[in-house]
Amino acid sequence: MGIDLAGHNVPASTDAPARSAFDKLSLTIRDPLPVADAAARTTLLASLAAASTPVVPSTSSPIFFYQEDLPAAHRVIWTVDGDNFISTSGHYVWADDAERGAATGMVAGDLGFQVDTKITWRHNGTAWKGWESDWIAYTATLTGFAVGTGGSALAETKYRFEQGRVRVDFKFIFGTTGATFPTTPKFTYPAVTPVTPFAFSFFEGHVTYATNAGATAPGWIVADNTSTTTVRLGRDTGSGGSTALDYPTPTSPITFAAGSTMQGSFIYTPV
Repeated sequence: MGIDLAGHNVPASTDAPARSAFDKLSLTIRDPLPVADAAARTTLLASLAAASTPVVPSTSSPIFFYQEDLPAAHRVIWTVDGDNFISTSGHYVWADDAERGAATGMVAGDLGFQVDTKITWRHNGTAWKGWESDWIAYTATLTGFAVGTGGSALAETKYRFEQGRVRVDFKFIFGTTGATFPTTPKFTYPAVTPVTPFAFSFFEGHVTYATNAGATAPGWIVADNTSTTTVRLGRDTGSGGSTALDYPTPTSPITFAAGSTMQGSFIYTPV
């Protein structure tokens, strides 16, 4: 290996004309400046601009950073204006909602990663839309039932973006104290508003009702009329036709007791 004019390693066997081209190219690439996070990046940009010989990013001279708090695929980022930051993966990178809201120059199909929520966003030509994420926990408001406390009592709701749609996973376990067994149970969506559903339409998903003795029964996820805030859990009566769908009661489709569960998942399209 040899060393070029900017200190980069290049193959020793490179012939002279190509070696010269490597040298010229290497001089146009700045080594990424290491920063811990967005705040440190902002501080460093300000200090560079205030130097006796100011250094400011431009289209002909972008500034690169290695930002340690970003996922590995997005840690090397660059800017030409000090406001918009794009990773070498081609994604915009923002610290929070404020930075995402201030981004400019986007076109349909552009992707961006938001550090505080770990959500990847996709621009549709008009606005940023959630595209992919890990699971995000949220606290749902429950109607028509209460899990209570004691024993294995649990109310767990979480969501994630999957190719622009939202998947919700839920698990409710009734406790030994203060539980109210379900009568037309409902709970709230996460803070991602769905497209207004058709009245009492079915979602892509399911719910399973189970006793702690192992008895189970299937059910459905149903729109709460046309609500965009709550969703219902249904039960299959097995009678077919328009009477096939009904809603759980304390004794149907299982006899609910401490330790009984309502668990499932569904997908919806956000606005």
